[in-house]
Amino acid sequence: MQLRPVDGSDSRHGSILPGSLKLYGRTATIVKARGRGIMSIRKRCYRHPGDVEPIGGFLFRTYPVTRDGPHRNWLQPRWEYAHYHPWLDTEHLDRWAVWEADRRIVGVVHYEHHMGLAYVQLDPAVSGIRREMLEHAARHLRREVESGAAVDVYLDDDDEAFRREAAD
Repeated sequence: MQLRPVDGSDSRHGSILPGSLKLYGRTATIVKARGRGIMSIRKRCYRHPGDVEPIGGFLFRTYPVTRDGPHRNWLQPRWEYAHYHPWLDTEHLDRWAVWEADRRIVGVVHYEHHMGLAYVQLDPAVSGIRREMLEHAARHLRREVESGAAVDVYLDDDDEAFRREAAD
């Protein structure tokens, strides 16, 4: 995967060159979460409208500033607003993905209005799924462009580990 700035105005906005589009289902990843020991994390498809409120709760839960730095996820009101925006492409919501550990949401990959521009919401205590989240965005949230297909992914400027993962 490659991360390349789209323009000089926002270094968090980059492109990941995707692989081939494949149908996706559940996957399992074993990671060690800070302060939680080892956990099994499962990826699944986003279910609309049933996931709107639980993901809103996840965003509310992960909002406070962590000991390692500033808040990195969306605010819950933005999540709710995005679902009622008239420009939301509702045809592809099943391409969004949710990661859970013990039935608790720890990550989400989605677009705000349309395919091709992805956002990553991640529990700050979980880091072992970053690459999987980027790969999901590259395979399932891409848009067609002249040179093939691409997805722009917003990454936090202060999350060096995530930026390194995207650059590899």
